[in-house]
Amino acid sequence: VRADPFGALAGIRGATFHRCDALAARLGKAPDAEARLAAAMLRVLQQEAVGDGHVYAPFAKLADGVARLVGPRQFRALRPGALEAAADVLLRRGDVAVAADPGVIRLGETDSSLDSIDRAAFWQSRVVATAALADAETAVAMDIAARLARPSRVPDVPRVRRWLQAAAAKEGWRLLSPAQEAFLDLALREPICVLTGGPGTGKTFATHIAVRLWRAMGRKVLMCAPTGRAAQRLAEIATAGR
Repeated sequence: VRADPFGALAGIRGATFHRCDALAARLGKAPDAEARLAAAMLRVLQQEAVGDGHVYAPFAKLADGVARLVGPRQFRALRPGALEAAADVLLRRGDVAVAADPGVIRLGETDSSLDSIDRAAFWQSRVVATAALADAETAVAMDIAARLARPSRVPDVPRVRRWLQAAAAKEGWRLLSPAQEAFLDLALREPICVLTGGPGTGKTFATHIAVRLWRAMGRKVLMCAPTGRAAQRLAEIATAGR
């Protein structure tokens, strides 16, 4: 803890950046210590992910976030290159991924290669993410690419139409609109599809019908949602008509 309060207390519940920062100050740590600025940058990246859903953030935005965390007066008093040096520490430690054309710089970056280039120019042209979120985004992208590579299915369209008409007549709901029918046709054929639309356009009803139709075809349906409220709504869609 005395050597690096930010690293020692990382991940401990209640050990916020400001609490660790107050401890570091009592231990006599310098305001521009690399460990402090690195911890501040990780905190900003977490806020970007949780608050706005961004995996990557431009380095300039990262610097603005650090300025808000430590205060504008302390930020202006930082020695030149202090923020870039702290970012180098994060990169060498494998805590962040740095993306820029034509690719991504990760754990294989060597100290000598980092030291051989203009650090300010390097970081100002990069976007930064925590390594965990960058890995997660890469995994999702690879999974989507693998699914898109699967061949399209060929549904029994006349049978589907008969099922829709019979279900509508039995339960008294209206037939699908042309847009909803187009979504259902896409969902039955393609390994991935995206359904968007404003409030009241019938997204929930169309999803409900797709789930019921898949189950009628003997398929297992798994549903997930990012929030508790959305999960509750999906549960209603999944159980309706059963």
